[in-house]
Amino acid sequence: MIRLSRLLGAALIAAAPALPLHAGDTGPSVAISFSDAALGLLSAKGESVIVWAYYAGDPVEGAEVPLTDEGLVFLGEETLRITPADQIVHFAAKIAGPVESVAEPLVNVAVWSGREAAEFNLLDCSMIDASLREIAENRPTILCGVVGQ
Repeated sequence: MIRLSRLLGAALIAAAPALPLHAGDTGPSVAISFSDAALGLLSAKGESVIVWAYYAGDPVEGAEVPLTDEGLVFLGEETLRITPADQIVHFAAKIAGPVESVAEPLVNVAVWSGREAAEFNLLDCSMIDASLREIAENRPTILCGVVGQ
């Protein structure tokens, strides 16, 4: 499994139209599960939850494309706002970057609180760093609890 950094800026291709990774792709799905304490806290504060996917990949030999500071080809990102509840989240896998320039598309999925009522993130969640293929074959689960518990 390759670790991807949590880059937020990728203006290199931001203006490019986002297209599905492959025809018929529905995108990756991940399960999100919250502890009772996390659900209670989010509910009491009226907070939503942010689920973020960052797509990138190792460049194929000879690819002449801009690389991130980590040496990866940026492919795109998606942000979803969900209601706190155990659920399966589906991403569109709309890729704006040059997918043909990567050996295998990778995705990093992170989760944090919406910060509508609380200034700081309230959640301590696991993260996913995997290939899109691995996620499609084994829908992973992100576990979320309360920061500090």
